[in-house]
Amino acid sequence: MADAPSPPQTSTPSLVPMKRTIEDDHAPNVSSPLNPDAKPRPSATPKPAIVREQRERKDSAKKRESTAAVRDVTPDKAGKKAKNVAAGPSVAPSPIRYNHTLPREAFQYSNKDLLWAPHEPEPICTDDGVELKRPFDGVENKKMYRYTHCVADPKFHHSRYYRSSDEKPFGPRMSFADSDKWFHFDSSTGTLCTNEKGWRMGRANVCAREGSFYYEVKVVRGGAAPDMPADSSSHNGNGTTSIPPNPHVRMGWARREAPLDAPVGFDGYSYGLTDIRMEPMHKSRASKFLDTGIDAPIAKKSSKTAKQRAEAAKAAQFAANDNLTEGDVIGLEITLPSLSLHRKVVDGVYNPLIDTGAGIDDAFVGDIGGAPNVVRDRFPVPYKGAMYFESMELKPSKGMEAYGDRGPFARETPDPNHEDPTLRSLPGSSIKVYKNGKIVGTAFRNLMAFLPPASQPHMEKGVRTGLDDGMMGYYPAISAFSGGIAQVNFGPDFWCPPPGLGGKGISDSGPVVKAEIGGDVAMIGTEETEKSTATAAEQMAKRGTVGAHVRYVEQIAEDIMYDIIDEVDFYIQDGQDCPWTKDTARRSIVYFASGKVILRAKAMATNAPTNGSGLSKDGRKNVVIVGAGAAGMSCAATLANHPEKYKVTILERMNVCGGQATSISLDEKKYGASWMNDGVQGGSPAFKHTSHFFHKYGHDWHPVKLQVAFGKGEGSFWTNVFPSTLVEQFQGDIRKFGKVLNIIKYTMPLLGLVPIRIMLRIFFFNKDFGDKMVYPLIALFLGTGNQTANVSCAILERLFHDPNMKLWDYDSQTLLPNLPPMVTFPKLHDFYHDWRADLESKGVTIRTSTDVTGILERNSSVPSNGIKLTTRPFDPSLNDKAKQFAPQVIHDPRGDWTDGPSAAQEQTETYDELVMCVLADDAVRLLGKTSTWRERFVLRGAKFFDDITITHSDSDYFSNIYETHFKSDLAAEPRSKVQEDALKFAKGEIEENEDGEKSGYRPMYYTHSYKEDPKKIEMSFDVTNYQHQFRLKSDADNADDDSKDPGRAPVPYENHVFQSIFLDKQNSNLWTMNQIDPSKVIESKWWHQLGHRWQHYVRVVPGMMFLNGKNKTWFAGSWTLVNMHELACVSGIAAAWRLGAEYEVFDDFAETFFSNYLLLSHGVRYKRGKNKTT
Repeated sequence: MADAPSPPQTSTPSLVPMKRTIEDDHAPNVSSPLNPDAKPRPSATPKPAIVREQRERKDSAKKRESTAAVRDVTPDKAGKKAKNVAAGPSVAPSPIRYNHTLPREAFQYSNKDLLWAPHEPEPICTDDGVELKRPFDGVENKKMYRYTHCVADPKFHHSRYYRSSDEKPFGPRMSFADSDKWFHFDSSTGTLCTNEKGWRMGRANVCAREGSFYYEVKVVRGGAAPDMPADSSSHNGNGTTSIPPNPHVRMGWARREAPLDAPVGFDGYSYGLTDIRMEPMHKSRASKFLDTGIDAPIAKKSSKTAKQRAEAAKAAQFAANDNLTEGDVIGLEITLPSLSLHRKVVDGVYNPLIDTGAGIDDAFVGDIGGAPNVVRDRFPVPYKGAMYFESMELKPSKGMEAYGDRGPFARETPDPNHEDPTLRSLPGSSIKVYKNGKIVGTAFRNLMAFLPPASQPHMEKGVRTGLDDGMMGYYPAISAFSGGIAQVNFGPDFWCPPPGLGGKGISDSGPVVKAEIGGDVAMIGTEETEKSTATAAEQMAKRGTVGAHVRYVEQIAEDIMYDIIDEVDFYIQDGQDCPWTKDTARRSIVYFASGKVILRAKAMATNAPTNGSGLSKDGRKNVVIVGAGAAGMSCAATLANHPEKYKVTILERMNVCGGQATSISLDEKKYGASWMNDGVQGGSPAFKHTSHFFHKYGHDWHPVKLQVAFGKGEGSFWTNVFPSTLVEQFQGDIRKFGKVLNIIKYTMPLLGLVPIRIMLRIFFFNKDFGDKMVYPLIALFLGTGNQTANVSCAILERLFHDPNMKLWDYDSQTLLPNLPPMVTFPKLHDFYHDWRADLESKGVTIRTSTDVTGILERNSSVPSNGIKLTTRPFDPSLNDKAKQFAPQVIHDPRGDWTDGPSAAQEQTETYDELVMCVLADDAVRLLGKTSTWRERFVLRGAKFFDDITITHSDSDYFSNIYETHFKSDLAAEPRSKVQEDALKFAKGEIEENEDGEKSGYRPMYYTHSYKEDPKKIEMSFDVTNYQHQFRLKSDADNADDDSKDPGRAPVPYENHVFQSIFLDKQNSNLWTMNQIDPSKVIESKWWHQLGHRWQHYVRVVPGMMFLNGKNKTWFAGSWTLVNMHELACVSGIAAAWRLGAEYEVFDDFAETFFSNYLLLSHGVRYKRGKNKTT
């Protein structure tokens, strides 16, 4: 099937005029020394012609490079060779500094995000629902040109402002630019790939050059069916066989010269493995495994030898005709000799009797002659709003074409001392294969050499040959056929790691040299480096096989290192006053960067803080949590399970833990209980994580059947306890309401984002139905800030359908047919006290009465101590508004937040990671100037309102505002047996209902709508009816009292404790708070509460995944989704999990809830059984 034409080119403004389309010619429309054939505009001045240096007789390529080592200008118009601007011998040639256009706009340190196009006409999705898309506005490596990301950086003045960069998503993955144009990827990680056409190939962004590296490939779609025989194939009439056109994948290692429109293993530049019969493939020839991969001797008779024989026999079963099926994991381990031995091979001086080095050796550190001579001739070009370095791609050689001849007889046999450098092989190199964690065998040995002159670029004017650009090597490669899907895993969390697999880089165990960043660099050959050099050699010799992710970190380090080298090189060329010669500068930077820059790169790649050795001074990650509410305590509790990995500090402004989950004391003789919970009183039985923490410290919640009373009077009152006349009035709207709930469910997220007030108008609901039934119903749990009318329809639908939030079942006759099961929480003050004591016993530092006044720095590029913040002591009594309550005065709940000790008592503290467990507006205030535009945009989308809670015992006020007792004139005639039983239950005519609930109408929640604005509501609790400590004690005291009123709680009604909540200070003119008798006020408290507006679910909720983990900062709190205690706990656990802690699995429902939250707020998938970040 012929390939479809590429999409048409679109032009965008850029820093350099565009004259060619990259899809057509695979190069930006820019005249450059590497691409001189582009025709300039008529008005533009032609660029100087580039003439190749005249070759001198008997001069080697190395000598020609050294004579052209120092350049500051491009060749002149006459084509004569430019003169050097500096004299003196040079060990390493310099890169060419092209006279390109300087950046015109402000310096940009990051590239734009790629745009992704779904497959048409039908999307390509995995069985897990992950959609694979194709990037359509990025560059592609083809037709002699290679492109890598770059950005403008003012620090690189002498390099003309451009340095290396990368495109998102960061980390080891498949390369979008170095894959065939028909490859589709998952845009979030870049590890899933597919292709619907014939064989196509994609390479990863990791390059193996020396040492042993390992990566895994999972067959997601392809291979053979589980019941397919090993030798299944279709036979043609001429006796040949062909594989059926089913999805297939191949995996292996490939060099840059390998074509992308062919499978891996097609020619001599790649080595592959087939999914049918699992055969090694090279030069399109299938072969057998060379051995079982077990190198132990078998001549000696011993128990160890017998065991090894058994392992070899078991492993050999995989080698013969074993098909791959979906779900199989293939591990590929490549081993390459040291670069110093590699150079001897390509230079023709290799002697097998004296030259050894099958892995990383100490030449890189111990001998400057063995230091990698990396020279990168690159030209920055713009394309679709991003900048790229353009360089020449490598070309196939004639010798390799002869070697790759697929005739019956091989015309060329590679050898380390072959007369043709392109046909020299690497002694000690090999590729081993593992299947599902078990060794299969060695598929290939003596791989082809790749360093120059074994690899050469395409010959164009101005292109120099014989130079290593640092990215020549073997890349992990995946080929897909007819919809085959493969997933790669470069580590560190492998699916089936083989035994003995390491995970450390060459600098993970300590710095290579003693020089610190910003300090003096020890010179080569001094006593200061002798000891550290030996240590580095031992480190590199001992690391063994490591995951490809380690190589990715080292690759970043090399980019940083050689950007610095080039800048210093040009700095010296420009005649700056430098105490070093160019050669000494390059040598010293190589030694210095080999240790410190790799550590810095690792911190950048993994977002893990380092301090010389990769962690804090005591070897642990130093995490600070701001806020000791449910989110902060949950985060600390999860991290505390790994005391060897994390040093945790909690900073809390108040003098107790718990945030809004607090308790207050009561007069037990008067009110029937000595305490009550304030702020957070109860929740749903679905709050599994909250329950888990309660049980862990010996605290239990108590069940209760929720009774609610809405409104007052015949025209406004209704309840979920018995049928009312108002419910009879809106029968038609109630039936329509059920249908609309289903419409909302199946039109998510389109209709789900619409505010409730708009939805009621769209579907022509009666206005009174919305004002008297819908708004009060939502206000019970999401009415904070009096934003009920602006709550999104998605939340409304979730209250009826979502198992995590569901409170009621919808009833087409009464709307709310049941008494939903709820729970009341134990004494939260005691619970958080016990929780704090346990965390402190595990080493967590909890500092209460400590105010964080600001975040000074969040430097993700600094290995350790990247978080700097200021703190000061704080006296919570200065902000105690409860003692200032007067019904006539409305106080600002946040007006005194700046009061307290003077700034002279502030101190600066440093940490490695920051977890913000505070409200979103507080987070923006604390981040201050360190906040990014994205953080300000997302966090400021969370709108908070000031509400006040009055705890009192004014029963007269309560009876005047709400329907507190059963009235027969408010009840409607029952229409069914269920309604008859509900009416008898409310009257107290039966002892208890079928659920065991004692009969009687005793509401716990109340709502009151204002006549001036029915959309505005105030709400109250009858705490005595609701919280268990009142009911349990009274029930026990009156167990034998037959005279008690079944419609009342045993505590006298005039001694009931009530809590009235007045919402949004801006609406204080509507409040009935002035009607409360001040002498009966127990306590009052201001709250800063989230308003669940529809804008919150458009801006904040989907935006959190783009904030978490950036700049060493994580955000947690119930405001990230819905204002619930359970959400606060889960958000804190999610932040800890993202930092590397394990999730404690204790309940399937809880694990699913955690997984869903993690995907929504962090954009990360959690896989059951794989308790790590994926």
